[in-house]
Amino acid sequence: MSQMSQEIIDCMSGLTECDEQILSAQFVFPKEFIGFQGHFDNNPILPGICKIRAVVVMCEKHYNKAFRLKEVVSAKYVAPVTYAQKITVVCNLTTNKSGSVNVQAVIEDKEKKVAMLKLYLENQNG
Repeated sequence: MSQMSQEIIDCMSGLTECDEQILSAQFVFPKEFIGFQGHFDNNPILPGICKIRAVVVMCEKHYNKAFRLKEVVSAKYVAPVTYAQKITVVCNLTTNKSGSVNVQAVIEDKEKKVAMLKLYLENQNG
């Protein structure tokens, strides 16, 4: 597991299965989070790839298996996320026969949309 993935797991709380297809979790990233390094020194902003990785980590925890990001179908970033900001990630999951997962994720800060993602994840081992 990468250092970034481990740090994202450490920042996650409240991973909840709302129903068969919906996951929810909260994240708070400290100023020391690896993703903020160089992005940007005096005004840390969480990179989009960290938001994507947070969704992947949620799915890996939920399904108890490793995934690889096959495709970013769409990614719309509406507002920046900085350190100590609590965000909620809600994922709508559709599992295919092959075990791959289509994910539609909404990232919010106090019910204000921060980002919307559509991802395609494949089993890392197949």
